[in-house]
Amino acid sequence: MLSLSPAAKEKVLEAAATRNAGAIGAPAIDGVGRRIHGEVGMMIGTNGTRGMFGSAVAPLGATGSVAVAFENSRYGGRR
Repeated sequence: MLSLSPAAKEKVLEAAATRNAGAIGAPAIDGVGRRIHGEVGMMIGTNGTRGMFGSAVAPLGATGSVAVAFENSRYGGRR
């Protein structure tokens, strides 16, 4: 079993606190949070009913983001 001395343990905790202090509240530049996320789907039904939809959120600059969505549906027969 490996055990750190109290002084070594304190040094590790201080280094971690210093490293993490800058990361709190900072945007994830290269992480998963700065990629395009979204979904698409479609429907098919009776009497010619059909539709497609989608949405996406993408990074914009260092801290911004943009969201877009679309939908197109047609319902066959009488309404």
